[in-house]
Amino acid sequence: MLYDNSTNLYVDQVTVTDGLPTFSQIVAECAQQTDDDMQIASYVCRRLQLTQYQVAILWPVVLDRCRTISRNNVRRVEQAAKPNKPGRKVDPTADRVLRMTTTFTPGDGRRVTWGEATIADHEMRIDFLGRKRSGLDATMKRHRQAIDDIRRAGVNCLNEITEVAK
Repeated sequence: MLYDNSTNLYVDQVTVTDGLPTFSQIVAECAQQTDDDMQIASYVCRRLQLTQYQVAILWPVVLDRCRTISRNNVRRVEQAAKPNKPGRKVDPTADRVLRMTTTFTPGDGRRVTWGEATIADHEMRIDFLGRKRSGLDATMKRHRQAIDDIRRAGVNCLNEITEVAK
C-alpha cells in the first residue's frame, strides 16, 4: 500500500504516467514463470535496479508485498469457486471462466491453468505446497529452540550465550 498525499488515502496501485510499470505489473511479469515469492521479490529488486544497500533495507517490504499479491490472487480463485450466496447476482459462466483460466505452477517450473490441470498436476502442487509448509515448520521449530535457549541462559539474544555447545 502506498500513501497518496493528494487524496490522503492509501492506495493499492499507482498509475504511472511516464510509461514505467507499476509494482503489481512487475510482479505479474515474473509470476508468469514462478509462484515462488522469494524469486519474484528478487526479480522485482533486479527489475527496479536497486543497489545492494537498497535491497538490504527494502527486502522485507518487497517480499511482503509480493506475498500479499500472491495471497490475493489465490483468494480470488477461491472466492470464484465458492457457491453463489443467496441474493448475489453473478454470472456463473464468467466466474468459472475466470477460475479456469487462472494459472498455477505444479512445482516443476511449468504453469498450467486450473482448467487444464490434471490430477497429477494438482497432486504435484499439493506436494510442492507441503514441502513449503515443512520448511516453514522447520524454521518455526528453530525459532522456538532459539527462544528456549535464550530464556534458559537468561540473556537477550543468542550472541550473548557464551557457553560452547558440545
